[in-house]
Amino acid sequence: MRQLFRREVLSLMGKTVGYLLAFYMVVKIIDTIYWAKVVAPAKGMTLSDMYGGSYGIWLLWAEIGICGIIPAIILLIPKLRDRDFWLIGACILDCIGIVINRFVFTVQTLAIPVLPFDKWFTYIPTWYEWAPMFMMIAFTALVISLSYRYLPIFPQERELNP
Repeated sequence: MRQLFRREVLSLMGKTVGYLLAFYMVVKIIDTIYWAKVVAPAKGMTLSDMYGGSYGIWLLWAEIGICGIIPAIILLIPKLRDRDFWLIGACILDCIGIVINRFVFTVQTLAIPVLPFDKWFTYIPTWYEWAPMFMMIAFTALVISLSYRYLPIFPQERELNP
């Protein structure tokens, strides 16, 4: 297997992401507490009013706890960050947390009942809503593969693989 860069580069990237994620999680937790204790009660609502139907409070715990705090801790501990299993696991959890965050801000917000006779609405995207996403993933893979082939993205590759 060819090496594209030194291990120190990967460790530095993990450390940087760990600090940024930890800072974001502190700000996110403060914002969530303020929203649950001040903003929602001022509007006559509770935290549980915002999470109903198939969008339970588990989304909040998954986003902040499992996919936010745990990856930040893993990335801030050097012994865990330097092992591929933990580094990849933390990155996957972080990406899942980003997806949950965007989901809560868009889909769940549209599903909240706003009138007294409304009920929670469960949104299921159609194939033509999934198609642009798959197209963007394919286009991104194409750009990355062409960049890897024709641009000097990994300058350390030649010296690491004589």
